[in-house]
Amino acid sequence: MSKETFLILKDLSTRKTLKAGDNTIKQGGMSSKVYFLTSGLMRSVRVSETGKEYTKIFIHQLVLLDLSVRF
Repeated sequence: MSKETFLILKDLSTRKTLKAGDNTIKQGGMSSKVYFLTSGLMRSVRVSETGKEYTKIFIHQLVLLDLSVRF
């Protein structure tokens, strides 16, 4: 992503700080939002019917997340 594109997105964005354990989207849900992770680490998790968590992917900082897809 170019610096110019980043600055445009930054100006259009609202900053939100998440804490460990916060959810951006519930399992099986969809979101119309796009996230830009500027620091830290996130993970995509599936939870089985028995409550066991399975990590699908780890996401590191400076990655654009399009959560309009179903997780």
